[in-house]
Amino acid sequence: MPIAISNTNYLTRLFSRAILLSLFFFLQAKNTNALPEPDLDSLKSVLLHEKTDEKTLNEYIFHAINQMLIPHKNARLTICFWALKHAKKQQLQVTTAEAMFGIAKVYADNDDFVNATQWCVSCIKHCDKYQIEKIKIDIEQLLGFIYYFNKQYSKAEKFYRKSIPLARKYNDTTMLFNAYTGLAIMHIKNKTIKHRNTNTIYRCMDTARIYLRPGRRKDDAIYYYTTFSTLLTEIGEYDSALIYLNKAKSYIDASVLKDYYLSFYLHLGHIYLGKKNWPMAEKSYLAGLAYCKKQRVSMWMAEHLLSLSKVYTSQNRYREAFEFYAQSTHIRDSIINATNFAKAADIEYKYEREKKENQILQLNNEQRIDRLELDAANQKRKQLTTFLVCAIIVLLLLAALAILLFKNIQERKIAYAQLQEKGKEIQKQTLQLAKQERLIAQFQSQMNPHFVFNALHNIQGLVITHEDKKATQQIQSLAQLMRKTFANAEKDDINLEEEINYLKKYMEFEMASRENKVDFQVQLGKGVEVIQVPPMMLQPFVENAIKHAELDKVKDPFIRINIEVEGELLRVNIQDNGTGIKKPDDTNKLSHSMSVIKSRIELLLHGKKDLLHKNLLRVQTMPEITSGTSITFYLPLIFTY
Repeated sequence: MPIAISNTNYLTRLFSRAILLSLFFFLQAKNTNALPEPDLDSLKSVLLHEKTDEKTLNEYIFHAINQMLIPHKNARLTICFWALKHAKKQQLQVTTAEAMFGIAKVYADNDDFVNATQWCVSCIKHCDKYQIEKIKIDIEQLLGFIYYFNKQYSKAEKFYRKSIPLARKYNDTTMLFNAYTGLAIMHIKNKTIKHRNTNTIYRCMDTARIYLRPGRRKDDAIYYYTTFSTLLTEIGEYDSALIYLNKAKSYIDASVLKDYYLSFYLHLGHIYLGKKNWPMAEKSYLAGLAYCKKQRVSMWMAEHLLSLSKVYTSQNRYREAFEFYAQSTHIRDSIINATNFAKAADIEYKYEREKKENQILQLNNEQRIDRLELDAANQKRKQLTTFLVCAIIVLLLLAALAILLFKNIQERKIAYAQLQEKGKEIQKQTLQLAKQERLIAQFQSQMNPHFVFNALHNIQGLVITHEDKKATQQIQSLAQLMRKTFANAEKDDINLEEEINYLKKYMEFEMASRENKVDFQVQLGKGVEVIQVPPMMLQPFVENAIKHAELDKVKDPFIRINIEVEGELLRVNIQDNGTGIKKPDDTNKLSHSMSVIKSRIELLLHGKKDLLHKNLLRVQTMPEITSGTSITFYLPLIFTY
C-alpha cells in the first residue's frame, strides 16, 4: 500500500476504544497460535463513533489490509466497507479506490477469487474514471497474484508486466520489486513453456535485487530469497537452494509475523524431495501442514498435502499417498471452482472489451466531427475546382497517351521479370528433387548395414558355441539375404510380393537361431498384389519386434503384418504380442530408427500436402493396447502398371 502511517500513533489513539482490544488480541493470538475472530458487534460500535475524515479512513484501511490476520475476513471486510461508504459520501476518490482495493485484497487472501476479481475491476473502473494511476499498480499486481494462484501463469505475467511502467513512473521500488520477482516466479512455474529461459529468470531476479535495499521490509527479503531458492530447486541446484532458503529463514525468525513458515516448510520439503531425502521431505511438509492447520489457510494446506502424497508415492506407500492426494484434491476443489473462476476471469475480460469499445466509439465521434469540417472545406474547394476542370481535362488527354505507352513498357518489364523468376523457381525445384533423391538413398544405406551387423552378431554367437553346422547354414542364408539386399538397394521401388518373400526369408534366418518359434503371418488386402513399395521399409519393424519385444517371454508369440489400401495411401500395420516397449535404452534405439523411417515416409509423400494431415507413423504399446506393440504407417500408392 502506498500509505505511510505511524503504527504507534494509531494504536495510542485507539487504546481507549474497543477496537484496541481486538487488535491486541490479534497480535497476542499471533504468539499463542490461536486465531479468534474479533467481536464484530464491538467493532461496528467503535466504527459508528469514529471520525470519518480522510486520514482516519486511510489508517483503518491500511490496518485492515496489512496488520490484521488473514483468517479475520469479516472484521477486515467490515472496516473496508465502512471506509468505502464514508469515502463515497465525502467524494474522496483516492480513498474510495483504496477501500475497493482493500476489499479485493481481503477476498483474495481468503481464496474468494470471484469477488476479488469483481472488486478489482470495479477499482480499475473507478481509477480510470478519476485518473488515479498509483493505486492501479496494486490492483494489477493483485490480479497477477489471483491468476498465479489459479495456475494461469500467462495472464498473471501480463498483469505483472502492466504494473512496471506505472511503478517506474512513481518510483515505487516496493511494487517494482514485487513485479520482477513475480515475473521470475511466472517463468519458473509456467509449464507450457517447452524450454524455460533460465537467463530471463536470472535477469528478473537481478533486477528485483536492485530494489531490495538495506532497511527495506523483511517481507521483501523473505520473498526474494524464497523465490531464488525456488529457481535453484527447479534447475536441480538443491544445495544452493537450501542456502538461499536458510537466508530467508533468518529474516522469518526476525519477523513479527510467522506466517512465512507456511511457504518456508513447503519449499524446504521441495528441496529434500529433489534430493530424494524422503524422511527430511516428509518432516518438512508435516511441519508446514501443522502451521496450515493452526492458521486455517486452506490453499497452503492443499499444497502440503499434495507434496506429502508425492513423498509417499516415491516410498511406495501408496495407501497413505492416495489418502493425502484425496484430501488435497478435496480442499482445492472446495476453493477453486473452475466455473466460478472462469466467471471471475470473464469479468476482467468484459471490462477490457468495454473499455476498448468506448475508445472506439470516442474515436468514431471525433472522426465524424472531422468529417463535417472536411465537408465544409470541400464545398469551398469545389467552387474553385470548377474553374480548373477544363484545363485539367486537356492535360489529362495528353497524359493518357503517355500513360498508355508507359504502361505497355512496364507490362513488358513485369512479364520478363516473371519469366526470370519462374526459371529460378524451376531450377530451385530441380535442386530440391535432387536433394530428396540423395536423402532417400542415404536412408536406404542406413537400413542395410544395420541389418547386416545384427546378422553377423548372431552367426558369431553360433561360432563361439561351436554350432558349426548351424553357423554354415546361417552364413548361406545370410549370403542369400545380402545378395537380395544389395540387388534391391539400387531400386527405388520393388513389388510388394518380392518384399514379403524377402521378409519370410529373413524370418527363416532369425528363427534358425531361436528355440521359441514365432508365428509370422502376412495378410494382404484386396488389390495390393499389384502395388510396389520402397525396399527395406518393413524389415526394420520386424527386426525391432524380434530384438526388443521379448517374444521368448510370452506364450504363442506372433508377428502379424496387415497391408491394405486406405483412401489414396497404402496402410501397413505390424503387430506383435511381446512385452511392449519398457526399457529406456530400447526406447532410444527405436526412436532413432522411427525418426529415420518417418523422414523417409515424408520424403516419399513430398508434393502430396493434402495427405500429410494424417499421423503417418504411429506407435502403440502397453497399456494403450492390451498386449505387445502395434506400429502403423502409410506409403504412397505405386502400381506396377
